[in-house]
Amino acid sequence: MHDEGGEAETSSSSSDGVLRLMIENFPNLNDKVLGPSKRINGMQWKIMAMPRMHVVQKKGTMKCLGFFLQCCPDAYLDAWECEASAELRLISQKPGVNHFTRKTNHIYTAKEHDWGYSCFMTWEEILEEDRGYIKDGRVVLEVSVKAGTPKSIL
Repeated sequence: MHDEGGEAETSSSSSDGVLRLMIENFPNLNDKVLGPSKRINGMQWKIMAMPRMHVVQKKGTMKCLGFFLQCCPDAYLDAWECEASAELRLISQKPGVNHFTRKTNHIYTAKEHDWGYSCFMTWEEILEEDRGYIKDGRVVLEVSVKAGTPKSIL
């Protein structure tokens, strides 16, 4: 063991990161929103969110929050891949309410560079202030990413 000020932490932090996106005026959102990019293990990553119509079991077609993690390589080569696991969270803004969380694991490629949920939660559920996920029209999304080393697959 060594205790020289976090060398191991520095190396692990390069493959882990947290992205955050605050969406103001969420009830009126009608287009795709991209969060700021963050470099994790040599690749740029972003949150992508949008309203989506989705067939919800036993409820029919409903408006939902589409919530995705997007991998954005610096150079758009056709032959790359990067495996990542992620935890997507709708952040609680009410004491006593847990964040709403879903997990993913995916091999990101040029053809599949985003991955997540077309219906992370229904729009109606998010807009119910008692549930605690919206406050003053604002919703906060967060993703914890653990990214593998990107590979060229030429």
